[in-house]
Amino acid sequence: MAALVAPHDRRTVVLHGTHPTLGVEVTWRITPLPVDSRGHANYAVTWAVGDLTGRRSWAGVRTHSAVLSTDGLREVVRLARRTG
Repeated sequence: MAALVAPHDRRTVVLHGTHPTLGVEVTWRITPLPVDSRGHANYAVTWAVGDLTGRRSWAGVRTHSAVLSTDGLREVVRLARRTG
């Protein structure tokens, strides 16, 4: 099961789980972005393969990034929980 761990700073949250299509352990960093002009929340989401804890563990690791809506982020968390 995916588990939330302590945030690295006041805004970023880390989520550990299993990638829904790759089936490997991954770590997601989720950072809220400013609300857009239409009042919608968006999130910068970065993920990498492995159980990464702490900022140093992210150095030199191949990462993948996307900007997700609230619904997109909710889906990531749902899939991580279901597969983790």
